[in-house]
This record gives sequence, structure tokens and C-alpha cells, in this order.
Amino acid sequence: MANIKQDDIIFTNEVLDAIKNSRKIQAIKLLRQERGLDLKDAKEAIEAYVVNNAEIKEAFDANKTSGFSKRQF
Repeated sequence: MANIKQDDIIFTNEVLDAIKNSRKIQAIKLLRQERGLDLKDAKEAIEAYVVNNAEIKEAFDANKTSGFSKRQF
């Protein structure tokens, strides 16, 4: 499924909740299950949605965790 526009995809409330709570992987999984998208298309759709919605992007960026590479052991 190449060349899917983010505007062509309708996100369910469950996917939107995952995005708003910075659970990107969960949002991608849900979108793949609900719409039958492959991993690449689902990831791109979620990322496009975040980038194109300033309020969501701000909340998403604020809720990001630092990840293992930045932890001090």
C-alpha cells in the first residue's frame, strides 16, 4: 500500500488516544490492525498526523522519554 496520504486515513479514538499519550508504537499497532496497513504506511501516517497538528506535536514532544542510549548506568 504505497503512497497513502494521511488525509485518506481515519483514526479511531483509540489510535488518537495512543498518539495523545505519546504511545507511538501502540498507535502504529492499532492502526495496522484496524486499517490493514503495512508497518511503513502506518508509521508514516502516525508521524504525519503528529507533525501536522501543532498541539499534538507539542504534547508528544513533551512526553517523550529519554531512552536507553541516554541513561547513565
